[in-house]
Amino acid sequence: MGFDTQLAKAMPEAFAEAENQVPALLLDSLREQWRRVLKLDEAIQAL
Repeated sequence: MGFDTQLAKAMPEAFAEAENQVPALLLDSLREQWRRVLKLDEAIQAL
């Protein structure tokens, strides 16, 4: 089934909104973690 489509669409928007409020290093880390979560979700769906 995967992540809720609304959540998958909202995360990049949320990261963009947080750019002025969160240190760049933290934001980059959160983006990388989100990409890994999406890859893991795809791998689980393939099982």
